[in-house]
Amino acid sequence: MKKQIATAALSLSSLAAAQTTYCPEAVTKTNVRQSQTSWMFDMAELSSTRAVKASNIQAAQALFNKLKQAGIKVYVPLVPSRPVANPSQTTGLNFDASQARQSYQSNLAALSQLPATSINLLDPLNKTRSAKPLWFTKDLHWTGEGAGIAADVVGKIIAPSAATWPKTKFNLTSLQGGQWRQGWESAIVPVCGGKASEEATGRYTAEAQGMALLDAAPPAFALAGSSYSGLSFFDLLQAKLQLSGVDYSVSGGAGAGGLEQFLLAAGSLSELPQALIWELPDRYILQLEDTRLFRQLDGLALVNIQKVKSMSSQTQAITDLPLLYTLELQTPVQAVSLKFDNLSITKAEAQIRYADDSADKVVFDRSDRIKNDGLFAVSLSSGKTVVDITISTPKASKGTLTVAVY
Repeated sequence: MKKQIATAALSLSSLAAAQTTYCPEAVTKTNVRQSQTSWMFDMAELSSTRAVKASNIQAAQALFNKLKQAGIKVYVPLVPSRPVANPSQTTGLNFDASQARQSYQSNLAALSQLPATSINLLDPLNKTRSAKPLWFTKDLHWTGEGAGIAADVVGKIIAPSAATWPKTKFNLTSLQGGQWRQGWESAIVPVCGGKASEEATGRYTAEAQGMALLDAAPPAFALAGSSYSGLSFFDLLQAKLQLSGVDYSVSGGAGAGGLEQFLLAAGSLSELPQALIWELPDRYILQLEDTRLFRQLDGLALVNIQKVKSMSSQTQAITDLPLLYTLELQTPVQAVSLKFDNLSITKAEAQIRYADDSADKVVFDRSDRIKNDGLFAVSLSSGKTVVDITISTPKASKGTLTVAVY
């Protein structure tokens, strides 16, 4: 039998090369806006807490140039805002939108060759922080610095049109109460059709939570953490992405709130170069091999973005097996072999879908593992064109899945 090498590509379904409008009240709808392949940064997160540093901008320019050379369109934020008052752990921070605009103008002047939009970025520059995304460390919020970071998020939410600025000041008070919460929770404005109420303190609380895409040109992401109607942002986001045909995951420890937004931002990109190294200044290196996001059930802390590259050999191993994984095959195959090497998995399922919409489903259970010396394995013969293979497990698992096509 002549072996055929199939090209594997991760399915982004209708979200490929698209940006998503997301609102909790519209979680059952699929609303996709087409966009060019792009990579979006927030200059605010390349600057210090209280001032933009020229050296940081230079480092960012070098990073931008590297991505541009790789064919990625690069953007800076609409409003890379900075705190304008002393952040307080108990009283929050008064954020002046007009000064944020001035900050935006200053940063944009330094990066005049770049168009403007918004997204969050990991901050590699403050060595006193752990090597985690900037907004998502517990100690940041307890020092009160999270309030200043929250002001940056407000800047992301607002487009540079006067009509979209509902207020010029926001009072961020969500850092009090002896509980770690998203510092930007009370700064959300109703940009995706939700209603916001203004409390006596002047603080905004929002019914419109999650991620919203403003009707602005160029498109801008508005990012929000926290919960809505007792459901976490992640729960709503997962439902939205599943309805859009995208499965996602992150892995790590405790906490929620910003990292999934960073991951979602990565997930809205299309066809990043294989093994693209995103080399942030000083300390943080993140290898983005694809925009596919995997959802794991063991918490949230570390970035886990993986890609199955186009197969250059007979087999392809996938480590840190996700809850749900789809492999697209665009060439006819005569047999498919799937092997799980993970003793912690007690049950798994593989569904092979063909071009004629027929499918083969194989369930791996404990007896299969015993019979196969600890391995789940199956080989399916078919003369049909395999469209994709979906492997699901009852929980996120560490291990290796080997896919071979013949």
